[in-house]
Amino acid sequence: MLKKFISQMVFCCCGAWLQFKTVVKLNLLDGALNLALDRLNLTFSIENLQV
Repeated sequence: MLKKFISQMVFCCCGAWLQFKTVVKLNLLDGALNLALDRLNLTFSIENLQV
């Protein structure tokens, strides 16, 4: 009984950790995409000013 409980706890912790890592990766990816889009917008703005 105790062994089963411990294995379930470990499984839950691993699941939560994987979910957390996925969320962090998505946030980092989102941040990187936003940064790239900001740079693109800035580049287009500069080009429009030069025209």
